[in-house]
Amino acid sequence: NNPREILRGGLLEAHDMIHASRYLNEKDPHSTAVLFMLLPGRRCFWSHCGDSRLYAFRGRRMLFRTRDHSYVEHLIQKGKITREAAETHPNRNVLLTSLGGKETPRIEFGDLEALNTHIQDKDSFLLCSDGLWGYFHEQEMAEIIADHPAKAAAARLIEIARERAKGEGDNLSLALLRFQEEKPTWEYQKIQKNIQARHAETPETQQPAAATPQDEKDKPQ
Repeated sequence: NNPREILRGGLLEAHDMIHASRYLNEKDPHSTAVLFMLLPGRRCFWSHCGDSRLYAFRGRRMLFRTRDHSYVEHLIQKGKITREAAETHPNRNVLLTSLGGKETPRIEFGDLEALNTHIQDKDSFLLCSDGLWGYFHEQEMAEIIADHPAKAAAARLIEIARERAKGEGDNLSLALLRFQEEKPTWEYQKIQKNIQARHAETPETQQPAAATPQDEKDKPQ
C-alpha cells in the first residue's frame, strides 16, 4: 500500500470521529495531529494537520520540522512577521485547518527521501503538541534530546514545559523515537565465525575419504 494513502486514511478517520462527537457533547471540537510511519530500508513518512509538529534531529542539529497550518505561520511564509514576533502574536493560536471541523482537513505529507537522506544511527524524531513546542527554541530541544536517553529526554522536556507554563498553557503530549543500531552479541558473533569457518573449508576437506584396501575387500562382488 502507498504510505501516504495509509497516513491520509488515519487522519481522515480521526477527523470523522472527532466531527461525529459534536453531536454527543453539543460542542464544536477541533483537534490537530501528526502521524509517523517507519518502513524497512530506513525509510519513514509522516503527515500532519494543524499545529502538532514532527521534528527530525541528527545529533544536536535539527534536520527538519513540519510547517504549522496556522495564521502566524502563514504570515511568516509571506514575510510579514518574524518567527520571534509570532511567539507573542495575538492570533498565534488561530488554525487554518484542523480535524473535526466542517471543512475537509488539509493534510500535509513528508519523508526523509525528499530531504535526500535516510534514517541514520541515533537519529531522533519528536512528535508533539503546541503545549510542548511552544515553550522551547528548536536548538534547546535538539540539545536535550541529544544529551539524554530517549526516555529521560522526554521526561526532561515535559518537566521544563510544565515549569514554564506555570500551571497554565495548552494540553501537552509527545512521542520521542530514537533509532539505534544494535551491536552483535557475543553469541551472535560466535555463530557467525563458525559459519564463516565452514564456508572457508577447502574442497579437499569436503571430499569423501579415499577407499582403503580393506574397504575394497569389503565391497559386495
